[in-house]
Amino acid sequence: MISSFFTSVFIRAPFASPTGSMFPFLATSAAQKFMRIGYQTTASADFDSQLIALSQMSESDALICISHSGRTRNVCNLAKIAHEQGIKVISITNFPGSALAKHSDIVLLTASFAYDVMDEVLAKRVPSLCLLDILYISILMKKQKDIQPLLDKGNDYLRLNKN
Repeated sequence: MISSFFTSVFIRAPFASPTGSMFPFLATSAAQKFMRIGYQTTASADFDSQLIALSQMSESDALICISHSGRTRNVCNLAKIAHEQGIKVISITNFPGSALAKHSDIVLLTASFAYDVMDEVLAKRVPSLCLLDILYISILMKKQKDIQPLLDKGNDYLRLNKN
């Protein structure tokens, strides 16, 4: 289902994640990867910015939400609004029965059951990062011929910053 989802729906993806955690880093990293292969993306830890991005989305777009607990209020609110507007919602969470999962079209589950060690949540971030990378690689493999010129051009531009 995911591969057909990307062909027809995955146009723009504001990546929503909770403020005050390392998840905004994951969203920003993923947004940059998807931008390199031609998708209009945005990632912000600011809820107002997320709402503005959501207001400019249509039914042909997808929203990717990341919340380990699936209970993060702002992320759940974005998913609920998007779902009500007919925007496809892909969520990454550890809890299939969570509020976030209930407002999602596709739920990608992590499997992280480690306790925080001195407030370190690495065990929660790594599975989400892996799922985002799998989505990215899946698109690369499926659309390789179309994407290669975009990657080449992006690499040419990035080399300008290296010299």
